[in-house]
Order: sequence, then C-alpha cells, then structure tokens
Amino acid sequence: MPAIKIGLILIFHFMFIASPIPASSFSREEEFQKMLRSEGMGKAAERWICIPQIKNVCSSEGCKLIASDVRMEIFFRKATFRRCFKGDCKAYPFKFKISGAFSIVSYGSAAFLKAGNPEFLFLKSLTKNYDEQLKKGWPFVDIASRGTTLLISHGYCRPVM
Repeated sequence: MPAIKIGLILIFHFMFIASPIPASSFSREEEFQKMLRSEGMGKAAERWICIPQIKNVCSSEGCKLIASDVRMEIFFRKATFRRCFKGDCKAYPFKFKISGAFSIVSYGSAAFLKAGNPEFLFLKSLTKNYDEQLKKGWPFVDIASRGTTLLISHGYCRPVM
C-alpha cells in the first residue's frame, strides 16, 4: 500500500510539478498568433472582405460551377473569420500564418483561405498602382470541405478602411 502512495506522489510530481511543459506555454501560442496577425494582410488592414467571383463544388464525380452566393469577412484584431450566406453569417476563430507571398487563414475543422500577401515586396513591385490594387482586392482561394465534398471559391479580398 505505501508503495502505491509513493508511486502516485511521484507520478503527480513529474506530471504537474516537474513537467517539461511550462504552464505558460499554452498562452504563448495566442501571443504568437497575435503577433502574426499584425503582419501580411493584418498589417495592411484590420478587416477584409473577400468576395468570390467563381465557386465550384467538387466530389469524386468531378467539379461543377455553382452560384457564388457567399462572402467572407476576416477580422484580424479579433481573430474571427465569418462566412456569410444569404445574410446568415457564421463566425469561426482562425489561425494565421504567412507562407512566402501568401497569407493563410485556417478556420473551422477543415477550411482555409489563401490570399496574396499585400505587404510582400515582390507583389508590390509587380503592381503598377498599389493603392488601386488594394481597392480592387488581392486574389484568393477559399477551400472548405463537407465530408468528401469540396467547395472551392476564387475571387478578391479587399481591405475595409
């Protein structure tokens, strides 16, 4: 019986007191995300609206063009991504990362939006009029899955100033 108590005390000690995972490590991810959200698209504007021009639904039978009746809103300060369909919006928390010339917003269980990063100097140099490009928007692709079906949208994201 005393051996069991000693064993439990040792397990408790190594799991909670001498754990290699610092207690503050879970909040570091949020701090890191907050820092990332101030770069890329988040540096150009705190809020973006993305409007698809083309939308496809793809399954094992192939892809077909469907009506593009959704818009996406990205709130970088709040880390909130909203999909709005016929006036009904659903909000998701998101994770953000920058990959080369692209900003990537991952939201929901299996969805992401990837847009050209407006702060990337290479893209700025290819754009004759940067301010006009911001008004038009930056190209994006949004991919969301429902089971084994994919909804793929292409369009433009523009900042809300």
